[in-house]
Amino acid sequence: MSRLLQDLADPNKDVHSDAETMVVMDFTEEEALSPRGNMTSSFAGAHDTKLQQDDPVIMWAEVVPGKKGTGRLKKSLEVKRDYLEKLLRRPLWDAALLQGHEVAVNKSVFESFDGPDGDQLSVTITVKSPFFNAKAMKDLTKGDAAAEAACRQYLQTYNLEVLSDLCSKGGLKVNCADDKSFQLKHGEHFVLGPADAPWLKK
Repeated sequence: MSRLLQDLADPNKDVHSDAETMVVMDFTEEEALSPRGNMTSSFAGAHDTKLQQDDPVIMWAEVVPGKKGTGRLKKSLEVKRDYLEKLLRRPLWDAALLQGHEVAVNKSVFESFDGPDGDQLSVTITVKSPFFNAKAMKDLTKGDAAAEAACRQYLQTYNLEVLSDLCSKGGLKVNCADDKSFQLKHGEHFVLGPADAPWLKK
C-alpha cells in the first residue's frame, strides 16, 4: 500500500523529506498570520511514510530557533496544529512534554523557509510508553528523588502489553530500597502517553 499527497503542483507548497519522514510546507498567503497582512509561511503537514496508522507510537514536534529565525515557523505550528492532527490522523504533541525516557524510533530536523540559519522544524517519533505526572510522583515519594527514579525505571521495564494490563487493573505496587513501597495509580501517577493524561487537560 502506498500513500499519495495531492496538490503538490501548487506553487505555494514545498516538500522536504528523508528516508523516514516527509514534511510539506505551505506558503499560501494567510491574512490572519501575516505581520503586514500580505504573506504568511504556514506549516501544512508532517506525514510519516512508513508507519501504519495503528502503530503504537507518539509524534512530537518543536521549532528549533536559528540565528536568523523570524518566529514565523513557531507561529504557524501553533496555529496549524489542529489541521496537522487531522492530516496525520494522530495527535502531534509539543516536544517540550518529552520526559527523557522515551525511545525514539525516528527524529528528523527540517530547514524552514527562513533559510539555513533560520528556525528549524524537529519531528520526533517515539514508542508509546509511560507518561508520568511529575507533581503526583513527587508527592507520592515525598520528594525522595532516588525513590521516584526507581519507580519510573521499574515501570519502564514492562512492555506495552503488560503496561496496558496494569493500567486496566488500576496500577501497581513498587517496592524500593529501605523497605519503602509505593502504589502507582493509573490516571493519577502515570498513563500510557500524553493523550490519556488528565493533568494536561486541566
